[in-house]
Amino acid sequence: MNPRRNSILNSIMAAALALASCSRLPVYSHFEAVDQAGWARNDTISFTITAKQAGTYQLRLDLRTNSLFPYTQLTLLTHFHSQRSHVEKDTTLLFNITNAEGYVQGRGTGTYQYQAALSPVMLSRNDTLRISIRHGMSRDALPGIVDMGITAEGENHQ
Repeated sequence: MNPRRNSILNSIMAAALALASCSRLPVYSHFEAVDQAGWARNDTISFTITAKQAGTYQLRLDLRTNSLFPYTQLTLLTHFHSQRSHVEKDTTLLFNITNAEGYVQGRGTGTYQYQAALSPVMLSRNDTLRISIRHGMSRDALPGIVDMGITAEGENHQ
């Protein structure tokens, strides 16, 4: 091989290694089942994430519904709390369950999955982030929500 080609290949390999060493890895993934008789408005689904190392964590909320869900949209009220990192935040999420023609917008058949990226959160080492979620719909017992989950990805510093 010629020296210039070696130099280009080495540069590409170095860039790939650098990207791989700073990738995000799932550090938490957990789902909670929702009462199939209906998710009561005052019932809260909670998740607790412990940060093994300090850093910025990207959060994602996953939601699964079935054909019993009676609305075209779902409003979720989320609360984030971390004492050590002083995180205190409320967020309202809106999921479009069906479009104007009534077609389901989620992925899957029978059970439909939706995802929403949440704001990144900076946590201290050994900090605990508590996420509480409840629905903001007018109906008290909300049918058709199968389960809900949170995934947290942290930076991989190898």
